Amino acid sequence: YDHFLQGTIDGYVGYDDNGTIRAKNHQRLIMGPWTHGSIYGGKQGQLTYPANSNGFNLIFQWEQEIFDESLRGIPADWSGPRVAYYLMGDVDTPGNWNYWRYADDWPLNHIDTEWYFHHNKSLIKDIVSTQPHNFSYLFDPRDPVETLGGQNQPFDLNGPYDQRPIENRSDVVLFESDVLTEAYETVGRIWGHLFVTSNCTDTDFTVKLTDVYPDGRSMLITDGSLTVRSRNGYTVE
Repeated sequence: YDHFLQGTIDGYVGYDDNGTIRAKNHQRLIMGPWTHGSIYGGKQGQLTYPANSNGFNLIFQWEQEIFDESLRGIPADWSGPRVAYYLMGDVDTPGNWNYWRYADDWPLNHIDTEWYFHHNKSLIKDIVSTQPHNFSYLFDPRDPVETLGGQNQPFDLNGPYDQRPIENRSDVVLFESDVLTEAYETVGRIWGHLFVTSNCTDTDFTVKLTDVYPDGRSMLITDGSLTVRSRNGYTVE
């Protein structure tokens, strides 16, 4: 839930894959379930992660190795995993989640899984049963949808927040999957593909992915926003 998250990942990939000989394969990346600066774990937004979400010791250990090599000439061990990431999950129900995983590099080898918006406002993985449909609403920049948590500042208002207070607005379109009967795992970048038209000079779109808890809380996993007039860059409209 750090607003610098994607930039940090892009930096790791750029230095590690395209850097100088000294930089290539000499990067380390740590991704925890944290808001900006909250590496000690525990409470993040409105959720409290287990004690093992404290990443201070891991960060200190990896930084110390790199500083020792760069400043003191003590070789670091680059033979092991160079990426650590915390597999997040339900904080109320114990299961095979909320623990650290290690990988040799990032991104992981993966297969993209696509989910589709259905005309009845369901979220499904089957495109065959979808039907062409338009969802329309009035966009009013004088009354923007409130931001609840996410990758934002100030520090005390970011992270996983319950999105229900804004989900009943007329300018929020909600799509929901069937109740998951088993854990669904996704690791890596999440993209939202929208096909939109607007008669406004400019329009902002935000896509949010939430985890609906059994008690009805709609807890934010991640979100992304786009000012569509600048969708091809800020130097051209």
